[in-house]
Amino acid sequence: MKTKIIKNIVGPLEINPSFINQNLSTLIVDGGKNHKLNLKESLSIGDSDSSFSPCDIQLSKAKDASDLYYALKELDGNEDIVDCYGLYGKRLDHQMMVIGDINNYNKEKITIFNIYSKYRLELSILPKGSHKLNRKGLFSLLTLRNQKISISGEIKYKFGVNSPDTLVALSSHGLSNEAFGEFTLTCYSPLVIFYPDNDPKA
Repeated sequence: MKTKIIKNIVGPLEINPSFINQNLSTLIVDGGKNHKLNLKESLSIGDSDSSFSPCDIQLSKAKDASDLYYALKELDGNEDIVDCYGLYGKRLDHQMMVIGDINNYNKEKITIFNIYSKYRLELSILPKGSHKLNRKGLFSLLTLRNQKISISGEIKYKFGVNSPDTLVALSSHGLSNEAFGEFTLTCYSPLVIFYPDNDPKA
């Protein structure tokens, strides 16, 4: 059985250090350095507008994209899972750009990105493919581009069961479903799944 390749990304917003496996290789985005985690292997990148010291890869403040956009370029591209901390909350425009940058990075990748707040797992960005998930509670689906999906199993609302059906970009069609155990979700582009009532580190 193939060993999963898992990495961390740590940003400048609030985190819960107990959630983070500090033995994993970690990309630190700018002010994420201020958390002063005891990381086994790390690389920092940013323009130092929110960090107290220079980054390993120092970016210009006069750049045309976020620090996270450039940090994603430092991933190998073969990661199975990237757990993200310190990227969730505060400004809504920043939050949407985080989702957008990861979504665009993941168009041709295999990586599942899990985004944690200080309190819990808030959302995952899934790559295209078939995903077996096991959860209980509410979840919502969001796509940034029209795509066909199917979802079946132990859930309240099934969709595209006989053949994949279209989920329209940024529509409310995927809002407030409920899972009772194992279900299968198939998508043909990256897909965002929100967990609005997650327990911490679910």
